[in-house]
Amino acid sequence: MLHQENPELLNGVRVILFDTPDSKQIQSTKWVVDTDTNSVTLFRVPLERASKEIESDAPFQLHRAEMALLLALSELLDVSPWELFRIR
Repeated sequence: MLHQENPELLNGVRVILFDTPDSKQIQSTKWVVDTDTNSVTLFRVPLERASKEIESDAPFQLHRAEMALLLALSELLDVSPWELFRIR
């Protein structure tokens, strides 16, 4: 959906999903931005742990994952999260 809203900004961006960060990264890391490869990597387990501390229902956990993706993309692209949406 985001790519449809803003294809020129998100063209070539890769989103990667792993269960956990590797041993070189802090285990509580929820995402990593890599400007060299134009990618963001989300980590499922830290995202789930963070959302379970607040709320355990599935829709809320999905919302947390979506927010993490939005924040990671805005960090990668150096834009406000609001710039990823076209206001109609």
